[in-house]
Amino acid sequence: LEPYVDTERKDLNIALGIPFRNSETFNRFRDDLNQRMQDAGLDGQLTGRQYFFFEVGDKVAVENLESVALGIAVLLICFTVMSRSIRVGSAAILANAIPVAGCIGFMVLLGFDLDIGSSIVAAVALGMVVDDTGHMVVRYVANRREGLAPRAAATKMVSELWYSVTITTLVIAIGFSVTNLAPL
Repeated sequence: LEPYVDTERKDLNIALGIPFRNSETFNRFRDDLNQRMQDAGLDGQLTGRQYFFFEVGDKVAVENLESVALGIAVLLICFTVMSRSIRVGSAAILANAIPVAGCIGFMVLLGFDLDIGSSIVAAVALGMVVDDTGHMVVRYVANRREGLAPRAAATKMVSELWYSVTITTLVIAIGFSVTNLAPL
């Protein structure tokens, strides 16, 4: 704690050397400090590197989640154009949106703070499932062009791609699992 009062005794500057692990702990501190200042009749504001880091981080997190939603809308158009079918495009986007929405919902239920780090998880999850879905849509459309019925085309697609989709998903998940060791 390093207090500084200006010569006119109007401004008080306090530098707090408090390390915050995530936005949740910082936001609790900020809200508590604001309440205490209000209760004491003081007018003040937080500034500094940590304040701006967490404020910008929260803004990036919100915008990142908004971009994931926009990405899902764009992917619906892409999958529909790729397959030339609104039904296939819609099914493909559901296969992408449900895991991402489920991941975000699961994080909220477990009390994770949706900060910059956790919002990146949504973007990474969307990227992972989109890659596999793109391959599956292309293969399904090719099977349908060969004259297979929808169920037969889907069955053939799964039989041809299950191994590679499983392996790539496991490799990506294991590769990204090391990010759990990072404080962000």
